[in-house]
Amino acid sequence: MWYLCLIFSMYLLTPLLRVIVSDRRNEQYFLVLSFIVTFIVPLIELVPYQPLIAYVDKFDFSLVTGYTFYYVAGHYMRRYYGNRKIKKRNATCAICLLIFCFILVAWGTWALNLDCEERNGLLYGNLFITTMVESMMVFYLTIYFGQRMKSRNIAINSRMYQMITSISNLTMGIYLIHVLGLEGMQIVLDYYSWPVSSIIIVPAVSIICFLLCVLICKLMKKNKATDFLIKI
Repeated sequence: MWYLCLIFSMYLLTPLLRVIVSDRRNEQYFLVLSFIVTFIVPLIELVPYQPLIAYVDKFDFSLVTGYTFYYVAGHYMRRYYGNRKIKKRNATCAICLLIFCFILVAWGTWALNLDCEERNGLLYGNLFITTMVESMMVFYLTIYFGQRMKSRNIAINSRMYQMITSISNLTMGIYLIHVLGLEGMQIVLDYYSWPVSSIIIVPAVSIICFLLCVLICKLMKKNKATDFLIKI
């Protein structure tokens, strides 16, 4: 449950990060430096016979590396793009970039695992550049489509709105228990052994796990002893 420790560490760092994000130039500097150290340097290290590798370990940028980039980047995008009108052209580029990364990860993972005895998950690692681009593009497009619906006065069906609102209130709880859901499903369903393509298994398992976690969170929400976990 490594991500629980990660969330806790992000909360502990929040007071310090607030000082950085209070000034836009400081926040931009943090993001640029963090991007280079977290995503570009590891790419350089993958290049064989690279003379720079010998010097990489001599630097210490631990303050700006890792998941703090996602934390600060989410704040930056929400703050400076949330209320700024996003052009359709930019949204189209974001969609193309998202599709490109998805295809690259799918094809690249297949190619890397052709003759491997152990699974190579390099391209979909949490701190690999493709994962970062996909995450930011999804966030960016969410802001864009939200703006489009608001500008066109598109009304959501009341029942649909209630369902979306209800699920949004459970997202933290879903995130906290989703690994337990996956592990429980693997024990009961043993989906790793299914003779079916991953193209079918991955979406199917994701949907089942999501619905299972929603159900569990709704039950937890009705109990005062566990309700506080959903509201974190």
